[in-house]
Amino acid sequence: MSKNKKKSITIIISLIIFGAIGLLFILNIDVSKLNNKLFSFIIHRIQSIFNWTSDQGNVERIQSWEFAISLIKTNPLFGVGIAATGAKGVGSFAIGVTESGFLKRFAEMGLVGLVLSYSIYGFVIREGFKKIFSNKVSRDNKLLLLILISVIIAILVEEFIYQATEAEVVSFYLWTISAIIFSIESRTKDKFYIVGEDND
Repeated sequence: MSKNKKKSITIIISLIIFGAIGLLFILNIDVSKLNNKLFSFIIHRIQSIFNWTSDQGNVERIQSWEFAISLIKTNPLFGVGIAATGAKGVGSFAIGVTESGFLKRFAEMGLVGLVLSYSIYGFVIREGFKKIFSNKVSRDNKLLLLILISVIIAILVEEFIYQATEAEVVSFYLWTISAIIFSIESRTKDKFYIVGEDND
């Protein structure tokens, strides 16, 4: 394993460890003792994500997940149909809300559609990591790729508890980021290089 590859792996592992430690610290903060309203609000919102017993939003979210699972059982292989669920269609064409992008895909497109859908994201992430571990990509490009991949992973994680990509702005940034990852050339340059850019 090359020196650059080992360094990249070390950085990724370190970020994961520090992130986990930071999260544990946040979850144990007593919000009532904080004087800063903005800081208190942010901490409370983060803590509420992991409160599945008394937080009303999470309780209702669990009910929506149970509804989604019941839909999955009706046709687990091919689903009940694209756009059959979703907040924007409630009252017209949608039969309910899943509150989970993962369950939404599973319920609407079945196992076949779920695998195909997430395979696209997996391919984008794999392509990004291939460039990160490549000796032909500059350090600046690798840092940019790591940030972009982190954003995609964050969106996909959120997809498990919220239908994030149903929002047009989220989908726009997700596919724009994916395009940038593919556009970054595997060549050593101080700035990131985009296919088709005039670099003479």
